[in-house]
Amino acid sequence: MNIIPQPTKLLKRSGSYKLDKTITVKYNDNFKEIIEVFNRKLQKITDLKVELTNKVVADLELIIDTQISNSEGYKVIVNTDGIKISASKKAGLFYGCITLLQIISKTNIPFCEIEDEPRFKWRGMHLDVSRHFFPIEFIKRYIDLLSLHKLNVFHWHLTDDNGWRIEIKKYPQLTNVCAWRKNLEHISWNERNNSKEEGVGLYGGFYTQEEIKDVIKYAAERFITVVPEIEMPGHTSEVFAAFPQFSCREKKLEVAPGGYWPNLDIFCAGKEETFKFIEEILSEIIQLFPSEYIHIGGDEADKTRWKECPNCQKRVADENLKDENELQSYFIKRINKFL
Repeated sequence: MNIIPQPTKLLKRSGSYKLDKTITVKYNDNFKEIIEVFNRKLQKITDLKVELTNKVVADLELIIDTQISNSEGYKVIVNTDGIKISASKKAGLFYGCITLLQIISKTNIPFCEIEDEPRFKWRGMHLDVSRHFFPIEFIKRYIDLLSLHKLNVFHWHLTDDNGWRIEIKKYPQLTNVCAWRKNLEHISWNERNNSKEEGVGLYGGFYTQEEIKDVIKYAAERFITVVPEIEMPGHTSEVFAAFPQFSCREKKLEVAPGGYWPNLDIFCAGKEETFKFIEEILSEIIQLFPSEYIHIGGDEADKTRWKECPNCQKRVADENLKDENELQSYFIKRINKFL
């Protein structure tokens, strides 16, 4: 039986449970969203569809079993009496339904007993939409694929040097300006920034806050948490296409059309205005995303500009920091405290 990921226990019996044109599911309003998602997935891979019933006998029954200790664990039993999926929480029932989808063959489900629980609490996938923009339809398809593999975290990399992808109502220039770059898609990635070509229009895009809410809801229905990533202090040169005052040089830049390396132009850590700007952005992010975590990047921040910047050097002195590396620690800890 091809089940991904491999369950912790699998006993296959001889024989199979046969279905007609439907899978009758014992009605329970508490599991409505799970059944709806299961039905949509079922119809994509079979000619079957779900039919809710109040009858005592049904093909499929979802059962809350508090004896199952893992909140994402589940049991699937298929025998002559039908299919029973048990779990202590709704997430486990959902994963049991995903397993059921994987073992259905046309109108036959093999007799079996399956027990499973995840080894890892955080099972995530990352998608960078800055370097290459993906429309909402693709994002939802991506989330569907995560759910089919019982992954539970969607790490959404929303900002980077090549484009700002999330609407921030206080700063509309972030999407009016910073979400768009010169279209050099016909040139290899690392040759674009040095190219003298004008390009063929603009490449880019962004997600409105309403679209973000829609994706979060879509993911939650599949027991996936969306963790946004807002890069800092490096990988932020796209911001300076509209807000150069928050960089050390205060020089207006283009949104990088390709590989931007090294990450020289980063947020100025010496200006209070920089932190106010970031905190106002993060305040909107906090309101949008129910995730316990917000990812702030922190990687590959070249310190060249900080070494040359009088504001950053004053911050190093005022905070009794050893060097620019400790200045980054100051930056990260300050944002962490705010979050």
